[in-house]
Amino acid sequence: SPALHLTQHQLQIQPETVFIDYETATNNTARSVLSEATTKGCFLQLTQCIWRKTQKCGLQLYYKENEDITRLVRRAAVLPLVPLHLVEDD
Repeated sequence: SPALHLTQHQLQIQPETVFIDYETATNNTARSVLSEATTKGCFLQLTQCIWRKTQKCGLQLYYKENEDITRLVRRAAVLPLVPLHLVEDD
């Protein structure tokens, strides 16, 4: 991986922001190797990740037929767009 290559060759980089995808391994590596950087992701990749998870859980058929599942998946996708002060933690 590029992060491992940088570490092995002792290259020092200190970016302020790192754009990553939503794969767990990539995210964990970026956060461990570039711990001082803020990580940000792509909205399209986030929605694709949510849809893949929906499929993996076998919910794609329910998504089309069940209004509650449709609402849940859509709300998960747009949650990052909601200002933090409007998000309730119940």
